[in-house]
Amino acid sequence: MRALTDNPANDGLAVGSPDGTLIAFVSDRDGAWGIWLMEPDGSNQRKLFTMDGGYTAEGYDWTSERISWGW
Repeated sequence: MRALTDNPANDGLAVGSPDGTLIAFVSDRDGAWGIWLMEPDGSNQRKLFTMDGGYTAEGYDWTSERISWGW
């Protein structure tokens, strides 16, 4: 394992795509919680969508959540 981002935001819950070409993760790096994508080497990070309602870091252990791929 190794860190693929060095952004000071809250990044986590990373999961690889079934075909191994992408990694999806949750982040608030642009001020709103969303699902982000990146290449397996950490490059080409981009926001897929904003999560309506988002997450709240206060009093909620968001690190216990999981995201998954669906086709």
